[in-house]
Amino acid sequence: MEDNYLPDKLGIRTSRKPVTGWCSWYAFGPFITPEKILAQTVWFFEHKEIPIEYILIDGGWQKWKDTKTTLTKVAGEISRLGFKPGIWLAPFNKKNKFKMGDLIKLGFELIKLDFLYRAYLIPKITSQEAGDLIREMFLEVKEKYPFVYTIACGCPLLPAINAVDSMRIGPNTIDPILTSKIPILNSLINSYKLHLVKNNIKRRLWTRRFWNLDPDVFVCRKSLGLNDKQLLSLQKHIRLASGNVFLGDDMTKLGKDRIKKFVLPLFN
Repeated sequence: MEDNYLPDKLGIRTSRKPVTGWCSWYAFGPFITPEKILAQTVWFFEHKEIPIEYILIDGGWQKWKDTKTTLTKVAGEISRLGFKPGIWLAPFNKKNKFKMGDLIKLGFELIKLDFLYRAYLIPKITSQEAGDLIREMFLEVKEKYPFVYTIACGCPLLPAINAVDSMRIGPNTIDPILTSKIPILNSLINSYKLHLVKNNIKRRLWTRRFWNLDPDVFVCRKSLGLNDKQLLSLQKHIRLASGNVFLGDDMTKLGKDRIKKFVLPLFN
């Protein structure tokens, strides 16, 4: 093991507090538009009782026309309404045309970095070199852009210790692409995924010494096929993590009763 991975070389835990927000993936998957993102932003602007900080644009933005200009306008509008814009990026994806620095210059203040294990798939790279590459990426963001909040996903733990603000500690809460029109099928799939999420939260609590936990989003729309007991259990486990709290439903379609019972308690 190289010297830069020794405990006394890893530095101190992030001083950033856990954050709150809304993430586009779990409501719309890759089928997002600027209009959908801004509709959610306006909704949160009109519902200040839900105290979120970030609007996170997840995967799908890469297909927007005139991507750079469109992202700049959306990020600017999110900021104008009083929120901080965030964006998803897979930095080791060969098809990726944007670098973190490019996105940060467009106004984004949170970067969700995904599929980081792909660094280990780079041809002729050693495991040590791949780990160093991931760690150097995080440390560069901390040094150059200290105002940017980082979330690591699909990431080996050791290279990220004390280098990232937040770590995803389990699978996606739901997969919107697998959503079915058959209620019983939705119930079975989402119940199983919920079981995995809760187990991972409990198993990864000890890693809070290194970063803020990211237990993934909270969702509660009826079409998921989850009953009240299951949703309250998910709510309980997200609060147990004492980490990031992100919402994932289309808030413009979520009933007031569900917001009161399931969403608001997350922020108390």
